[in-house]
Parts: sequence; structure tokens; C-alpha cells
Amino acid sequence: MADRPTNRPRRAFGADEPTPDTGAGLEGRFTEDEARPIFREDAADADAATVRTPGDADPATPDKPGTPAEAAASDRAEGEDATAAPRTKRLNFTPATRPAEDDATTLLPRTTGRPETAPLGLSGDRSDDEDLDERPRRLGRRGRLAVLVGAVAAVVVVGIAIGTAVIGVRDQPGAGGDPGPSSSAPVTPSATALLDDTSMLSVEGAQLIAGNRTWTAGSTVRGPVPDGSGAACLGSDPLEGAPTAQQTITRTLTADGSGAQSAVHVAQAYASVEDATQAFATTSRALGSCAVAGDWLFTGRVVEGVGDEATAVAVHSTVGGERTQHWVVASRTGRVLDVVDASTPGKTALNVNDVTKAVASVVTGQCGPAGGACATTVSTKDGPPPAGGDEPGFLATGDLPPVGSVTAPWVGTPVQAPSEDFSGSQCESVNWSTTAATAKSSRVYLLQDVPGIFGLNEIVLTVKDADTASKLAEKVRSDWSSCKERKLTATVDSPTKVTGVAAEGAAVTGWTTEVEQKAGGTTTRFRVGIASSGDKVAFVFLNPQKGLDVDGDDWNTVAVRAVQRATQQQ
Repeated sequence: MADRPTNRPRRAFGADEPTPDTGAGLEGRFTEDEARPIFREDAADADAATVRTPGDADPATPDKPGTPAEAAASDRAEGEDATAAPRTKRLNFTPATRPAEDDATTLLPRTTGRPETAPLGLSGDRSDDEDLDERPRRLGRRGRLAVLVGAVAAVVVVGIAIGTAVIGVRDQPGAGGDPGPSSSAPVTPSATALLDDTSMLSVEGAQLIAGNRTWTAGSTVRGPVPDGSGAACLGSDPLEGAPTAQQTITRTLTADGSGAQSAVHVAQAYASVEDATQAFATTSRALGSCAVAGDWLFTGRVVEGVGDEATAVAVHSTVGGERTQHWVVASRTGRVLDVVDASTPGKTALNVNDVTKAVASVVTGQCGPAGGACATTVSTKDGPPPAGGDEPGFLATGDLPPVGSVTAPWVGTPVQAPSEDFSGSQCESVNWSTTAATAKSSRVYLLQDVPGIFGLNEIVLTVKDADTASKLAEKVRSDWSSCKERKLTATVDSPTKVTGVAAEGAAVTGWTTEVEQKAGGTTTRFRVGIASSGDKVAFVFLNPQKGLDVDGDDWNTVAVRAVQRATQQQ
């Protein structure tokens, strides 16, 4: 605060009455405490968290003509803060000082003949210092009145200053209540009291997942998600690109009996709805990528009626040759993001509708404090997993199933135009590099650090319209059916029809089959698939090797997923 101007009146009570020197006259009338600066300080606390980010790996590419490795090799050959501490109010009262010589007003002495009674600060027979030392100065009636008035005025000024300081401090954010109307600093909501133990999935809520079991709540951990406790496809580390949560709580629950189900609930509160919305988008993309070794993104669900937004995916996890089925449901209500992973060992998954009901029971208790939508009528329907992967429109590596007992992750090569040399199973009469299309591209997927010629090819086309796409898929299916007539060396299984739901609820139709080609004493086997949705067509090709193959049903899923991803490209 700027120093208050010094009040220096030049005349008072008439021209014939000299003004007392206020600097000396007030000296001694205020104690040390009264002249002491008055101030108030307030401060606020805040929470903090850290974020860690994962890395990626780069595969080695094997090489052999007529295989995914050949296609990869050929392609490579071608191409000021609102929440800061409040400012300090500091008010100083300084007694007025003697005017400087150049701007002091000349005062006339009284003609009493008694210099010892002259007003303070005037020349006489004695110096000022001598007068002060020998006897006290006596003031006239008007002089004493002037001093009294000046003292009262000073007290009033100090009182006003104190009131101003108190009001100023009261109006600052964090100073004993809500910010006053004069505050222009928005207050960041605190999540400290937003989540607690009652915000987490309860034993009663877990009963909705599997009512024929007795559930027990295990540990409830505040802070970073414990290692090994993260949901399938997400893991325990913070997700790259997600805002920092103000609160994170993780709870585990288990059911009794052999082959028992388990559930993990991670709840996170954010500073704003915008942060929580971004966190949900980042989580959805991570689920759609499923970049956790051993996890395969089996299918997705569109979820409605659980908070402001929600999504669900089915994940098959394989660890040490043992498979576990997961339903992972992510939901946001206001400033809170919930992820529940309900799992069961074996090959049979839980019912996704039961899992979403359990999540809805959590959202019901959170929605009010979180400022979001509550659970209403919960529903799930078929749909692709959330968009994910490193190349929009193409398979994410998490879309590809495990290969036998191999735990190596799938990795994709750069996207390029279809190669003229790619012949597929040799039954397709389509040259993918010259087929009429408004857009076409391809990609090869290999197993990281696994040598050999094993791999998967994906070719994606955008054609004139849905009818053209459907006819192209039908032509490929017909080529497989007639291949034995055209190539005596070929053996083709009857095509299996596959269906699904793509983006925006569009239907997916396609076929898969196995083809064997004999050359001398060597038999080569291929898995192939074709599917279309709208104006998108996707062709997938795999060349199984000894010990390197995928399950037939899993292959059907890959064929559908390829065109689902194509429809998600904007």
C-alpha cells in the first residue's frame, strides 16, 4: 500500500495564530504499539501429484518372399495465478514531519515579550534545543485545541485504516469463507472431501457382479494405483496425456470359492469437469489400444445410463499360459472418473450387464458431490472398442490375439500403399494395388523379437459407396469358393460368415476361411478374412507356422475388428 500523504496545514484558527508544529506536537501522544504497522496475512494449501509416462518398442522385421515379412521389406524399399497466496495488506501510520525549509509558511511571533512562550519551532533568544532542554513549552488555548483536534483526526484515520485492512483480508479467497464479490480469482474445487471409503465399490455392489458368491472387500489404497492392481489394458502407471488427479483411491474385492471372481475399482477425482472429461477420453483411448503385454481386446460395448459417459471392453489376459476374462467398465460423473475391472479365470466371461450395474451403484453415490449425471436406466449394446492404436483406421496391436504360447507383443510397420507383389492366399483374383478405390493402404504386423516369416497383413480400402464395398467382399468370398476349380493345388474350407457392429451402429458383414496350397511335397496354410461396412473394406491375411498360429474363433474377431477400425477413422 502506498504511503499516506503527510497532512501539513499552513494556517489554523486565523492568520494571527501560528499553527503548532504537528510533528513535534504529536510526539509522545502515541505509544509504540499505536504507531506500529497493522497487517494481516493469509495462505492456502494445495495438493500435488506426479505423473510418469511409458515407452514403446521397435520391432525387428523378418524377411521372406510371399509372406507378411516380404510385404514389409518391399514397402520399406519403396518408401499470474488465480489460486496464488493472497496479497498482504500493510497499513502504516507515520506521524507528520516538520515541513521542509523551502515550503514552510512564515509564521509571525506573538508580541508578549516572553520568548520562552513562543510557539515551538520559531526563532527567539534561545535555540530550539535549549528550549527543549530547559523547560517544556506551553501552548495557548487555541494551540491546545489544535493539538487535540489533530490527535482525534489521527485516531479516526487509524480506525478507518484498520477497518479497510480487515475488510480487504475478509474479501480475499480462503480468508474465512467464500470469496467476496470483489474477488476476481476463481476458486479451484478441492477434491479432499469428494472421495472417501463410501465412494468405492461396496460388498453389496459387488454382489451385482456375481450374486451366487460371497464377496469380501480387501485393501483400500489412497494414492498411486499399486503395482499389479491396475485394470486390464490400462496397467498401474498413470496414462500419458491424462491430467493429474487430485485424488486416487483403489479398492480390491474378491469372491469366495474356487475359480473365484475378483474386482478392482479405481476412482479418481479431478479439479474440474474439463479435466475429468479429458481423463475419460485418455482412458477410453488406452482401453482401445490395450498396449499391455498379454492382454487382448476381445470386444467392446456401448454403455448408456451410467453417469455422463461410459464405455466397456472385454479383455482376454494370458499370463503363464493361464487365461482370465475381464470386463472393464469406465465411467465419468462430473469431476470423478471410475474404472471397474471384474474378472474371472477360465474361458467364460462374466455378464457385462451385471458389471455395469455394479458401476452404476458407485455412480449413484458419487454423482451429487461430483456435480455430474447420476445412474439411470443402464443399458449396453454391441459396438466396437473405443478408438485406439497408433494408426487411425488400422488395427491396434491390442486387437491381435495371442499366438500360441508366445508372449511377445505385436508391432506394426508404417502404413503404405498395397504392394503389387502381394498375392495373398493365391485364391483371391483381386489385385489390391490396382483395385478401384478412393483410398487404399496396407500395414504388416509382426511379433516383436520373434524371427521367421510369420506375420499378418491388413489392407484397407475406401470405395465409392456401401454397395460397391459389399460387392467387393462378395467377390473375394466367391473366389475362395471357386478356388479349387481354378487351382488344383488349393484346398479351401467352406467360408464362415462373420458379423458385427461398426462405428455409429453400422453393420459389419464378412467371411473367413483357411486355404492350403501344395507345391511339391510342401503344404502352405493361410488364414484369410474379408469384411465390409459402409464404404469400407478390410482384408486380413495370416500365414501360420509351426507353433505360431491363432485360434479360428479369434481369427473371426480379427476380420470384424479390421473393418470396425476402418469405420472409426475420421
